[in-house]
Amino acid sequence: MSSKKTRSNKRLSKRLEPYLYLLPVFILFGIFTFYPLIRTVAMSLSSVNSMGEIVRFAGVKNFQSLFRTDQFFLSLQTTFIFAVCLVPLELLIGLILGLLADNRKKNGKPGAHAVCAANVHFLCLRGHDMAAYV
Repeated sequence: MSSKKTRSNKRLSKRLEPYLYLLPVFILFGIFTFYPLIRTVAMSLSSVNSMGEIVRFAGVKNFQSLFRTDQFFLSLQTTFIFAVCLVPLELLIGLILGLLADNRKKNGKPGAHAVCAANVHFLCLRGHDMAAYV
């Protein structure tokens, strides 16, 4: 009888082992994803002071006042234009750089110029202040 228990315990521990390895990832994911999400929803439904502390529950009044302003729709339009124009452009540049890096016609070596081009692309699109990270 005890051999059955040890076998079943071993099977159970074998089944739980992968989840125990993933547990730290799930905890960190929850801390850095779900907590800010829940906090953001709570703050959006509340009135907050200048220190970011929740003062009282406001419900959807914040959203009603947000949708009444012209500035919101202007920023929404700007974001849409930015996404529609820049995302395809960056995909195209990334595709071109990838094709340059995979160019193996004459020497059989990948194109070394692709690394330089990738750095220039990064600097141009992300700003000169990011040059220290390259």
